Amino acid sequence: MPSAAKGFHLDPRLPMRFDSTPNNKRPASHGNWWGIPYIVTRRDDNGEVLAFNVRRLDGGAWDRSTSLGQAETLEGAVEICQRSADDEMFECNACHATIMARYAGPMTLLEDGEYYTVTMCSVCGFVASKEKQS
Repeated sequence: MPSAAKGFHLDPRLPMRFDSTPNNKRPASHGNWWGIPYIVTRRDDNGEVLAFNVRRLDGGAWDRSTSLGQAETLEGAVEICQRSADDEMFECNACHATIMARYAGPMTLLEDGEYYTVTMCSVCGFVASKEKQS
């Protein structure tokens, strides 16, 4: 790993179907990547570097890792990884997935004609808190 990646994974070999598996059907091997930012080099047909994409499996998408950003340089990608360490995380009591707190809520849920403010896991759908709106 180039020293410029400063401890973050650069072009990691990810498990099969990593970016095409619903979060609630992921095998245990994917669990090692929850909350871990990594960098993927995007190249053109000649192998020239176009950009560095930063991704993380954190529940932001239902079936793939979340894009945290893109940088023109490896150093810029490392900065995105470092900033992501400050993101508040939410751990689900039901499935134990760790997701970005902003994906858990609070959000509004309409149920039986009533509105509720809820915090819920985007992986398994577990509702951690639910309060009726007035």
